[in-house]
Amino acid sequence: MCCESAAGHRRSHHNNACPVPSYATAAVISAAPGASSSSTTSFTSSPNFCSPSTNTSRRTSRSATTTIAAAAAAVRLLGLSLMLLLCCSQGLAIEPARRDVLDLMRGLQDTSADQLTGLRFTQGPTNGTSALLLQETPRRIALPSSVKDRALAVLAGHQEITFLCTLRQDVDTSGTLLALTTETRRFLEIESSGRRKELRFHFSHMNQPRTETFPYMLADGKWHRLAVYLSGDSVSIYVDCQRIYKRVIPTPDRVWRGTAAAGGDNSNDSLHLFLGQRNSHHALFRGALQDVKIVTQAHGYLLQCPDSDTDCPTCAQFQALEQQLHQMSSMYRDLNNKLSRAEVRITDLEQCDCLQTCNDNGTIRKQGERWKTDLCHSCFCMNGEAKCHREECPYLNCKNPVQLEGKCCPVCASKCFYQGKHYDHGEEMVPRVCVTCRCKLGSMVCETMNTTLECPKLNCPKSEQIAIHNQCCPVCDGTDYCSMGHTCHVNATCINLKTKFACQCNKGFVGDGHTCNDIDECQTVKGSHGHHCSLSSTRCVNTLGGYRCACLNGHTRVDQFECKGTKRADSSKSSAPRSAHLVPQSRRHNHDECLEGTHHCNAEAHCVNVGGSYKCMCKDGYTGDGYTCTPHCMAGCRNGGKCIRPNVCECRHGYIGPSCDL
Repeated sequence: MCCESAAGHRRSHHNNACPVPSYATAAVISAAPGASSSSTTSFTSSPNFCSPSTNTSRRTSRSATTTIAAAAAAVRLLGLSLMLLLCCSQGLAIEPARRDVLDLMRGLQDTSADQLTGLRFTQGPTNGTSALLLQETPRRIALPSSVKDRALAVLAGHQEITFLCTLRQDVDTSGTLLALTTETRRFLEIESSGRRKELRFHFSHMNQPRTETFPYMLADGKWHRLAVYLSGDSVSIYVDCQRIYKRVIPTPDRVWRGTAAAGGDNSNDSLHLFLGQRNSHHALFRGALQDVKIVTQAHGYLLQCPDSDTDCPTCAQFQALEQQLHQMSSMYRDLNNKLSRAEVRITDLEQCDCLQTCNDNGTIRKQGERWKTDLCHSCFCMNGEAKCHREECPYLNCKNPVQLEGKCCPVCASKCFYQGKHYDHGEEMVPRVCVTCRCKLGSMVCETMNTTLECPKLNCPKSEQIAIHNQCCPVCDGTDYCSMGHTCHVNATCINLKTKFACQCNKGFVGDGHTCNDIDECQTVKGSHGHHCSLSSTRCVNTLGGYRCACLNGHTRVDQFECKGTKRADSSKSSAPRSAHLVPQSRRHNHDECLEGTHHCNAEAHCVNVGGSYKCMCKDGYTGDGYTCTPHCMAGCRNGGKCIRPNVCECRHGYIGPSCDL
């Protein structure tokens, strides 16, 4: 848990004067009884050691006592070192570590032209740098892999990260400022919604998507300075040098582990660093961005606003100090235990008999003594040698064996009989919505979910919340399920439905949306899945998601489906003009392909004869190039519906209405 320091705020970040917490000092001073007079770091005795005389025993005792005194001094030195660490971490004025600044605007200069689409610049409020003007769609502004890899290294190597930018967002628009995302999954994203008047911070926690929402209006057409400061498990939002929010959140993942770690099956869904958009098609920001940077170390927002207040210590510094305190306390306990065992061994040594013994990790075992190292291993001392073996456990025919306290081998617990069916221990079943039952040691224990406390908070009014069949928690009407992460194929489109999302393969592909295979149109002539190439002058070539008509040798292109011959006749054998030889014999006179029916226009298109050729135009209510015409519905078909005729939608199961919205 991140805590505020008792020192409060400070104006200058060069004087980190904070008091040492009293509990930390107490933890250093306190010790187990007898710690000052007991302990040694390591003590080795021979299994057959025997003191033949009193003088030898006394010399050994004095040597061991000296070792104990040295170890006790080491314990006191450890305590003083811990106190010094606490003072240096909180009480002394130290210079902050050097910051690393990753300038993403400068990274655009190293990006090749084929990686960027829609890149324009304008004048921003800071004269020293240009602002990125984001208006055109579609666009794709992804930084090179070298910049993305450095950004990932910064996230993985620092607990103090600040994202800075200066922005001007068009009024009432929504869009992403900066995103580390794939085409289907978010890793880290900062989004501004003018429609809902809020700033959203999307991140990954334990490979699960999480979102923190901060009500604030940035889409007002004015320039603002924005800083998002991550420190340990807290996030702070600064707008125009004023901190407007500070919140404790689930600790964001700092290391990208790929889509496979989140349950994805698309190995080609690679991570990109985008500016002004979530991915290639979604959350396109409209406005201007300037001075977009990622800053390491504490209080990175001071780079943007040098006179802002800061906290001492930061949450990340406090967590690091707390972890060091736990580690040193554990070292102290281990050393104290070793000192106590050394005292016992020295006492036994002073009363040594000439008996064979065994050394069990520093503990002397007598001849014939039996002991257990843990629940499953037992040892026996014989002739100065410790012989150990592990208890063998029988095979169990049950799904969830139970480990009983004090027993080495697990056992099968009693089964449960519920509603005519047997359940093994640990098995769960859901008899009805919001109720989960689990078999526990022969009894079925059922729990009802408290929807008020356990369901996620919705940011929409009660009237806009809808209940989903066989699901306990409601959702907001119009929820963008696709943006929350989907399993659609890379060659499929994610479609938001009323209560879930659906996947539909793109044109030129066939499948269930989760797996989409390319259609080889060249295997079929005409039809919805066939090609329309001229068989006499072209050759069909299949491509990913489509096909193309390649001209045969000696032919030039007429249109995308047909080519014409270009072989010239011998000029010595003909008195026709030179231009006449360039035209095939079949084209020297104007043929009406529309009248003869030799054209390749779509069935829903008009054929128009022109000099020496023809052109195709889609009929009213259809769109396309004339060779391919698809019906057009003015109001659109929602919830996965399909336009089958002009202004006629074919709705998916469960939906009705002209636009499938009922």
